[in-house]
Amino acid sequence: MSSSIHISRDGEQNYGQSGRGQLKVFLGYAAGVGKTYRMLEEAQQLKRQGKDIVVGYFEPHGRKDTIAKADGFEIIARRIVVYRGCTFQEMDIPAILSRRPAICVVDELAHTNVPGSERSKRWEDVQVLLDVGIEVMTNMNIQHLESLNDQVFRITGIRVRETVPDWFVKSAAEVVMVDATTGALLNRLKRGDIYAPEKPRGRWRISLRNRLSRLFENSPCARPHTNSKCGKSPVHQKSVNHSKSSLVLRLHRQSRT
Repeated sequence: MSSSIHISRDGEQNYGQSGRGQLKVFLGYAAGVGKTYRMLEEAQQLKRQGKDIVVGYFEPHGRKDTIAKADGFEIIARRIVVYRGCTFQEMDIPAILSRRPAICVVDELAHTNVPGSERSKRWEDVQVLLDVGIEVMTNMNIQHLESLNDQVFRITGIRVRETVPDWFVKSAAEVVMVDATTGALLNRLKRGDIYAPEKPRGRWRISLRNRLSRLFENSPCARPHTNSKCGKSPVHQKSVNHSKSSLVLRLHRQSRT
């Protein structure tokens, strides 16, 4: 079962307002915790409210439940890019700008665009949408945060190549932390809900998630008491463990100073 925690800077978001678009980021601890599902679930709620919302990019990974959540959306066709004789599909920013929705859903924020694209990173594409007043809902895994790159490498021995700057995540009007227990992730893996059963990388990613959790739990900012370095948590804790949201809380506090 997935759990989540919301952290807002300026209270409830007002989608469709004029000016620069607001950003909402769904941060997951690992692949398969449900961040895309949760993002689409909230997008469906906005659609039912009559909001003008489109999906600018969606990577289903063959996950049936997640694909079902995308049903009924207007999905902007991907742009075809040919690079070194191979064909790739990227988010079509000109098409989204031409459509000019109030809200755009963008999957896999940390993605690196094909060489030769106008911008090298998807988060830079999202910046373009925000600059013209389009609201964006997007997601990424926590190991892609730029400031954690060296720490992730030290604890896992794996260098994450695709990163998103911390300042970009801090600029979000709202951050939603999405996580799931190790048991739930293993069950999803066995059912083939995360990756095809023959692919071994699922267990590796669950191991990575566990090691990242230990990293944040051992951090001074992961402890629920107040101290001079971290200060007091600005959110009320319900069923979500404080340690699992510690990094987001730190980003949120820094963005308010």
